[in-house]
Amino acid sequence: MEKMPIYVIINETHSLLDEQKALIEKLRKDAFLCDDLHKVVTVKVPAKGWTLEQMKEKGKEMRGSWVIFVSPIPFLIKYLSRDMGTGVRIFHNDNREKKELPNGKIIHTVSRTGWQLV
Repeated sequence: MEKMPIYVIINETHSLLDEQKALIEKLRKDAFLCDDLHKVVTVKVPAKGWTLEQMKEKGKEMRGSWVIFVSPIPFLIKYLSRDMGTGVRIFHNDNREKKELPNGKIIHTVSRTGWQLV
């Protein structure tokens, strides 16, 4: 029997950080996923997003698999976890990084470390 892939949902304008890649690989190898390794399939979300119907279709394709959200899509998270009985994981980071620009403006940046799959 072929193993279901692990789907990684990410906006096409975003990219995975090294620490996130390592966490996905660790999940892929964890004992609860059995001895055979699962294939990881990256699902690129268009910058303009999907319609509700498109999200439902994507959800049906991923039913019964593990799905990791790098880029959160609230409806799809709800649909997969509640309605489709799919194992959903989301990247979380407690670290907040701020940078001050030369003009004094403070911006927040994505932390490169401190990521967890929850």
